[in-house]
Amino acid sequence: MVAATIYPEAVRIVREHEAAGHVVAIVSGATKFVVRPLAARLGIRHMLYTRLEVEDGAFTGRVIEPICFEEGKIYWLQQFIEDQAIDLARSYFYTDSITDRPLLDLVGHPVAVNPDPLLYREAVRRSWPVRFFDPPPRPQIAAAPPA
Repeated sequence: MVAATIYPEAVRIVREHEAAGHVVAIVSGATKFVVRPLAARLGIRHMLYTRLEVEDGAFTGRVIEPICFEEGKIYWLQQFIEDQAIDLARSYFYTDSITDRPLLDLVGHPVAVNPDPLLYREAVRRSWPVRFFDPPPRPQIAAAPPA
């Protein structure tokens, strides 16, 4: 299911960054159950996501704070960049949501992709690049043979 949602342009951009020697990571508010299959499909090793609390092998129903959303993304990203010795001034961040503005403000190369209306206005106001990706092709479902 995840593969069907991946934009071909996103795959190309990931490959370009890898070819340039950049560390590529997914930073998402989703849990590992969404992020890991996406990362595997794209060949991305590094993932930051909302973590679910587990005790004695069972989910507790709680998340590990902070949630990887808005300012929480910055918390998890700071841990990651210290580990990887990443220079945010030379880094890129791609998003479609105004909720990621805190991260867009941190990087040297913010990019709005298929932005929501608030992000679009902010990107235009701040002269950030805005990219519009074509939706991935829909899988074709074979018609049943005539009876």
